[in-house]
Amino acid sequence: MKIAGGLMIALLVLGGIAHAGQLAQGPPVGPPPGPPREYVPYDPSKEPAFRGEGELRKGAESVRSGDSPFPQIVKKVGPDLYELGTIALDTKARRVTVPGRINMTQGIIEYLAVMDKRGKLHESVLALDVQPSLFQLALILLGLEPGEWSPGNPTAQQPPTLARWGDQVVLWVEWDRAGKTERVSADALVFNRETQKSLEGNRWHFTGSLFSRNVFAADVTGSLIATWLDLRAILNASAQVGNPYRGANLGYEVNSKIVPPLDTPIRLVIEPAERETKKGQ
Repeated sequence: MKIAGGLMIALLVLGGIAHAGQLAQGPPVGPPPGPPREYVPYDPSKEPAFRGEGELRKGAESVRSGDSPFPQIVKKVGPDLYELGTIALDTKARRVTVPGRINMTQGIIEYLAVMDKRGKLHESVLALDVQPSLFQLALILLGLEPGEWSPGNPTAQQPPTLARWGDQVVLWVEWDRAGKTERVSADALVFNRETQKSLEGNRWHFTGSLFSRNVFAADVTGSLIATWLDLRAILNASAQVGNPYRGANLGYEVNSKIVPPLDTPIRLVIEPAERETKKGQ
């Protein structure tokens, strides 16, 4: 997805507009409990990088035809089965599986998931071991279409707005305990500070991250799945309930009653929402 180059560079380099909708607010928040985490900045010379929306789309077509754009990273491993770095993609079952870990067990969040070692780990339930551009490629290979952003006016400090949400997905989180797999809806790990309940009435949308001057924003910021609308994230929650730093009854926090222990290995499973609709019919 494209947006005005000057604004995008300002977002990436200066961090002027942190989220589509508002300027970043509130006091600094410390890192989650546990040992300090390593930070790895984006390095296009060492990471697979698509240089624009067109190249990403062409990469998807190449994978479908059996000609991988990054043959050492994106591989066909069986009928309808692919590996995109750490991502397992099943095009027949229409399922994407991404490894990661539990990153927070309490506190305010603005993300369900960020890239481990790069995203905003101080406000994300999950840390995923994944390259963001490959994450977006996997969703396109599922046949999903991203949303569209309308450019704002950086001179007037007006951020971009979401013109179209993009296709819906369903998210599950799995982990192993005592030899058995436990599986919950990702919504269960998110606690609404206003209703004092787990996330309800929400839809996760493939809004898609942005390209500008051959840079994929999510690769730089590590933003993957946002609960507070973020134009740099790949998936966004539809249920926007306010900036959590502006009031005790606004925004989301970790559902500490359900989330497994810190650093528990997990698998995030993504499926098209239409699949769940058909199951219920």
